[in-house]
Amino acid sequence: MLIDLMNERGLSEDAQSVLEAVYLAGGRPIIADQIFDRMFDHDPDGGPPPVRMYAELNAALAELDTALLGTGLAIVRQGRRDGWRLVITPGGGAYVVDRAA
Repeated sequence: MLIDLMNERGLSEDAQSVLEAVYLAGGRPIIADQIFDRMFDHDPDGGPPPVRMYAELNAALAELDTALLGTGLAIVRQGRRDGWRLVITPGGGAYVVDRAA
């Protein structure tokens, strides 16, 4: 199902990595460092500088916000320190919420 969704929605590699990371967390929050491990696992240097890592994460989350519309899934931010988690949404809409704001 997840692979079908990624292929159907034409997600970028970063967005696929973020979606896989939150999916594998099984509904529990996952922190940015764990997502970065998935996003940059192919990079022998461990990825770009932290500022760029966060920029790429935010771009992937924005892409997923749009791509998940109508799927019944959403990536929800639990707060600054708690990270993000994948949830099933009522009504099938997707949204990314920053609960720390």
